[in-house]
Amino acid sequence: MSITSKPKHQVSILADEFEAYIAASYVLIPLYRWYDRHTVKTKAGKPVIKDGKPLIRLDGKRPLHKNWTTRNDYVSRDVLALCLKEQRNVGVRLTAAQLVVDVDPRNGGNEGFAKLCADLGLDPSGWPRVITGSGGWVKTGAGTLILANNGTYASETTIVAGAVELSEMGQLAQSPIVNHASFRTLAGDHAVVSVSGPGTTEVVAGSLTVGRLSQQVLSVGSGAKVVLAPSGESAAGGTVPVPEPAALLLLAIGLLGWADRCARERRASSAT
Repeated sequence: MSITSKPKHQVSILADEFEAYIAASYVLIPLYRWYDRHTVKTKAGKPVIKDGKPLIRLDGKRPLHKNWTTRNDYVSRDVLALCLKEQRNVGVRLTAAQLVVDVDPRNGGNEGFAKLCADLGLDPSGWPRVITGSGGWVKTGAGTLILANNGTYASETTIVAGAVELSEMGQLAQSPIVNHASFRTLAGDHAVVSVSGPGTTEVVAGSLTVGRLSQQVLSVGSGAKVVLAPSGESAAGGTVPVPEPAALLLLAIGLLGWADRCARERRASSAT
């Protein structure tokens, strides 16, 4: 196995996220590092060639030990300490009473999952859900989807119809949001790369930090706050509560000038 060298960029593990699992007596297992990968080889030890190149497989989600399903000497706190020290990903061994359904766009995706639920008479609205990977997703239909977990994917979230809401714990920090309908944050502190499109963004409570913002309507609840921080940079001096609804904080260099120019253009347009 050939493992890549450690890249400059490094992702930190949030140890506190695992306390609930440990408290509930779940068993943590060590995985490979997020950047680990290997060259797939034949039984003869030669690299497998695909499209003229050696086939490389990503190992970030793979358990470190081949016998992880039967191994009974894992101590969760020791596993967490090891993964923190070596910057490894952390896995959770499920119990026999649990089932995880992986909705993969390469194997049926949302259509296949919807058919499964219809055939079995299942209502997945009450199940915990998390969105991962690099494929992004599209919200259609008139209903409201509430995200209560951390979505770690980096591709676009497209809201075609209905609404997508982030609860206090819901996050879409790495996904650009293309909003043609309604995007809302209900409570807590949220940060997104960008929000674009002809839709409506509503910050009901808490805060929203956004790198780029282009929406038909922006609504900010009383006591809530919005910070526009291009390129993911924090606004100097921190954030300030929005004093009145529908107020937007322009706290980055050059943005006040941009806002002033837009105001002048609107006045000139109305005058003609």
